[in-house]
Parts: sequence; structure tokens; C-alpha cells
Amino acid sequence: MLADGDHAVFESTIGSVAMDVSQRLDVAQIEGVEVASETTHPLRGSLLTVKKPDYLGRSQWQLKFGDRTVRATIADQIWLARFHSREVGLQPGDAIKIDGEYSLQLDKSGAPISERVIVKRVYGVEYQPYSIAPTLDL
Repeated sequence: MLADGDHAVFESTIGSVAMDVSQRLDVAQIEGVEVASETTHPLRGSLLTVKKPDYLGRSQWQLKFGDRTVRATIADQIWLARFHSREVGLQPGDAIKIDGEYSLQLDKSGAPISERVIVKRVYGVEYQPYSIAPTLDL
């Protein structure tokens, strides 16, 4: 994200154009333009590894869903309040056990546009040991 005072220019072989960096678009606005269909699936007692938590309460989380990272909204306000007040500990590599909903949006050709998880209830944190990638002996 650009800061106040930053600027951007698109340059090509036919010229350059200054871009208006004051405009802000929400990802949901962009995704909604091309969405042709959406499928949703319930998640019951699913264990999703936390990649990036939202410590300040102003953005979405990133959770591992299989081998992919998906954006997630935590709708369980009671658990979220406990997390933000440090009653719930969360360490690198930990996972949350949840009930929720997974949704996949597809474009007109059937290609995936986006996927997200809505976490309706958090049952707890599975404390997994943090593992460091193995090093090579040279």
C-alpha cells in the first residue's frame, strides 16, 4: 500500500501515465465484477493453521486451507475478544479448531476467482510446536 505523498507511474513503449493513487478499492469490489457463481461448504470441527492473525481487529486473518492460504473473517466475537485481550495464546504454527463456512467464487469460464472462510465458532487452539526448516549440511 502506498503512503501519503507516494506516486506511481505506468510506463510502456508508447508512453507513460501517472496513476491516481488516492483511490482505494476493497478486494470485494473487484471480485464482485467477474463472479459468475459461488459455492459454499460447511466446516465442522475443522483444524486450520493460522498463517497471519489479525492482532488489531481491523483486517482479515489468513488461514491455511489444505495447501492454500485463504482469507478468513472471524465472526466469533466472544473468542475474538478473548484473543485481543490476550486470554488466548497463539504461537507460530498453531491452528484453530472451528465451525464455519468455506466459499469459492468462480468466473464465467469456471476458473476460481477467490476463496474465503467465515469462522462462526472457535473451539480452541491446537498448540503445535514451532518447527524450523531443516538446514543443509554443506
